[in-house]
Amino acid sequence: MSCRRTTSHTPSFLGLTYSDDFVLLELTFIAGRPKETRLALLKELNDRVAAATSISPDDLNVLLYELPGENVSFGRGLAQRAHISAETQSA
Repeated sequence: MSCRRTTSHTPSFLGLTYSDDFVLLELTFIAGRPKETRLALLKELNDRVAAATSISPDDLNVLLYELPGENVSFGRGLAQRAHISAETQSA
């Protein structure tokens, strides 16, 4: 089986230059973390993934998706973390 690489992204954006090593990393978690925590996570992910894979820091694009707790079920159709959203909204 052969694998053919094709570039399906723009070569640059916002002053960054992308190569064929471009990686799109999407993470989904329950909302509630402070902005500073999310910003630190983005930086730490970029530092670690770029170092571990020897890609350019420009080539890692990270998207964080935050869902309210009532939109997540870990089984049995129950929203086990629905209370997290209520706490977050009242804060």
